[in-house]
Amino acid sequence: MKNIPYSWVILFALFFVYLASNGFGFNTLPLWYPSLTSEFNLAKGQISEAPSLMLILVAFLSPLFGYMLDKWNPKLMMLIGAIGLSGLLLGFSKISSFNELKIFYVLYAVFLCFGGIITSMYLINKWFDKNRGLAVGIFLNASSLGAVVFNGWAGKLITKTGWREAEMTMAFVMCILLIAPWFLIKNRPKSETFGNGLIGNSHQDMTLKEAAKTPSFYLLLLITGTLWYCINGLLFNKDTYLNDLHKTVEERGGFASLFFLCGLIGKLFFGFISDKFSKKWIMIISIGNLLIGSWLLKNSLSNPDMVKWVAIVYGFGYSGAFTMIQVLIADFYMGKNYGAILGIFTMVDTLAGSAGIILVGKNRQFSGTYLHAFDTMMILCVVALLATFLIKKPVIDRLI
Repeated sequence: MKNIPYSWVILFALFFVYLASNGFGFNTLPLWYPSLTSEFNLAKGQISEAPSLMLILVAFLSPLFGYMLDKWNPKLMMLIGAIGLSGLLLGFSKISSFNELKIFYVLYAVFLCFGGIITSMYLINKWFDKNRGLAVGIFLNASSLGAVVFNGWAGKLITKTGWREAEMTMAFVMCILLIAPWFLIKNRPKSETFGNGLIGNSHQDMTLKEAAKTPSFYLLLLITGTLWYCINGLLFNKDTYLNDLHKTVEERGGFASLFFLCGLIGKLFFGFISDKFSKKWIMIISIGNLLIGSWLLKNSLSNPDMVKWVAIVYGFGYSGAFTMIQVLIADFYMGKNYGAILGIFTMVDTLAGSAGIILVGKNRQFSGTYLHAFDTMMILCVVALLATFLIKKPVIDRLI
């Protein structure tokens, strides 16, 4: 144990926090929606208004919390987030109205900004340099793994004990996962040597103002926005897409399992190879993978037997793009103002991802098919590819 760099301990701690905050709080709580819809006498689909509030609030709060990370104590912010999220999850089973559910998600957004992906990515990039890509890939897998593990457990508990008792039981476990790892977290290495490599002088300490003067800043914003439109556009519409292809519940479950399994592999694979080769070219490969997946999506509408390949290729591509976005942002802008810059990118990610969810769904609603929606996703992947070819690692143009 003495030979294990402390950076990996930090990653281990953040992994379990993200497992609970997003793997459960974001990806598993929707299993409770049918019960809440029935109990609160809501119209079909109305309950999605509550988590939509969370996404919108996270988007607009992200730049503020990113700025705070550059000024405040990240470990303290993680603690505030962990305590707040724990309290909310413990109180979820007491919700008795739709308005209370909305309040839950508004508060969840605030505490998620304190102790969610922004703060975790900030800490990971402070501790990792040499193996940063692999570390990011491992960390991001926590939400997918949480969805796989917690969804099955939650489904059985809800059936056996009812939704309130089931949520309370799981909430106690989430509290442990959120708070216990905090005691292992440290803000930064004691010296200028990482546990797994030297910090060196490669980071340019670029300010947000300086970054905003470079074309690559806006190109990268365009890339991340278009990719998140495509990622969330499918993630949140995949069940309706499969239903259109007349797939059974069992077949839809098989698709999801294969899709997320390829996602788990993709995050690790792209994160690992980004440490070995040019990050820009690995990004191009991941987007190309997503483009092929979008093409398969479109063609599967007339050939439903292709859905297996959609799950494999798109699952691998979306996870690669997701991972490489985070790796590239850190590679370009790691420094004293990294938090503020990361906050801007997170805002664009969230807004574009929300637009993907809504517009892909609306397109299906009005046209009766996903054909045009998938065409749009292919076009956006091409735009992201072209923009990635044009980006260059920014250089500070000032006297030192």
